[in-house]
Amino acid sequence: MPINSKLNFNTPLDYFNIKKDYKSAMVINKKNKKNLTKKSKYSSFNSSQPTINRIQNIYQNNNTIINNNKVITNKTEKNSKANTYKNKKIFNNFNNNENKDKNKKSMIMIKQTKEKEKKEEEDDEERELIPHVFSITLRQSNLKQKEYPNMAKRLCSSQSDISLKTDNFQTFKNYNIIFKETKFVKSIESLCKKGFSGPGIKKTNQDNFFIFNNFNNNSNYIYMGVCDGHGIFGQDISSYLVNNLPQNLNKNIINNNIKNLSTEKLSSLSKVLESTFIQTNINLNTDERIDSTFSGSTCVTVLFTPTRLICINVGDSRCVMGKFNNNRWYSKNLTRDHKPSEPDEMDRIIASGGKVEAYRDSMGNFVGPERVWKKEGDAPGLAMSRSFGDEVAHTIGVIVNPEINEYHLFNEDKFLILANVGILEFISSEEVVNIVKDFYLENDIEGALSYLYKEASKRWIMDEEVIDDITIILVFLN
Repeated sequence: MPINSKLNFNTPLDYFNIKKDYKSAMVINKKNKKNLTKKSKYSSFNSSQPTINRIQNIYQNNNTIINNNKVITNKTEKNSKANTYKNKKIFNNFNNNENKDKNKKSMIMIKQTKEKEKKEEEDDEERELIPHVFSITLRQSNLKQKEYPNMAKRLCSSQSDISLKTDNFQTFKNYNIIFKETKFVKSIESLCKKGFSGPGIKKTNQDNFFIFNNFNNNSNYIYMGVCDGHGIFGQDISSYLVNNLPQNLNKNIINNNIKNLSTEKLSSLSKVLESTFIQTNINLNTDERIDSTFSGSTCVTVLFTPTRLICINVGDSRCVMGKFNNNRWYSKNLTRDHKPSEPDEMDRIIASGGKVEAYRDSMGNFVGPERVWKKEGDAPGLAMSRSFGDEVAHTIGVIVNPEINEYHLFNEDKFLILANVGILEFISSEEVVNIVKDFYLENDIEGALSYLYKEASKRWIMDEEVIDDITIILVFLN
């Protein structure tokens, strides 16, 4: 009952509670051998006081004791909490110091890793964002050191013999010689960058390319190509093509006594080109250093002459011409993507014992593009109908025979693009031309490559959360 409350007996329960409390007070007094008629620490009244008043005073004294006990308890609890907090603080400080040491070590490791990655990226950019135009006769180059000291230094320190290292099959690519403007070509620039497979996953660039100025010992001829490797050893195959295909073609042109590539009939030239591609593939598959069982490469190449372009293509990389006519920019594909879904390609694969369908997931649903498979089994799953290498796929209708097209240059032709699927998977030929045209008008060939690379990378991440290797050769025409 509260200390300041008034006592009343309006109900039997009230009387019962008062009586019960009175008896409790008597028990306490008996223990102390004191009577209620005497003063005690529990009371300050005489026996002559009314019973109700005595009970009220008992309540007041008892509540005072209870309140004092509560104060003591509260102080004890506060001290206990303070000690607990203090102990926690000491423990946390110890943990924080230990965590700071760990975090410091982690930050140092992260910083070192980032610096290493940054250095690798800078090395890649230094290699990739300069003109990779080189000649078949590197030792006979007339590069002037005074005009281009840095490039001359790089050339002198680079390997001039275009051959393979036999130890780990790493190739010499990116031979850097300044391209000199011709009557029909203003400038040539290239970009070749590895993709992204996910956080913490090491990625190898399986793409490669070549640009041979002064091809066939003629300053009017340029031979260039983009190779897009695939499979576990795709980088070995694309590198093999860079190191062998141009040289093999040059030899065959000489051996077949072809004097003028500008005027030679396409029929006779096509035989030399096709036989060169087929023989190069045979040599590739018999090279003991390379495993081409389930690995291969595309190869789209262009032979520039003063009067025409010869486009030679195997696979799904592409050659696109940017044109301007009647105040309108538009694209023209000079090659066809060799996909299993193409009717003539599908017919050949089926006739050879293969089948064409998309990959099936665990639920049996088709996912992604149509691929080449054996009728029995789940291999090889190739997403193109023509390629170098890919020995298993070549037993079921995949071929290396190139598709060869002739194209005569006109004033409306402004620039040429050779690109792999890293660019063309999510950017159409028309979009590529619309992007490059603005840079063409500003004569900014490097800016065009940089923009294409960033745009393609962004679209890959948005759609696939990975980035394929990206390779482009861009030619601004006069």
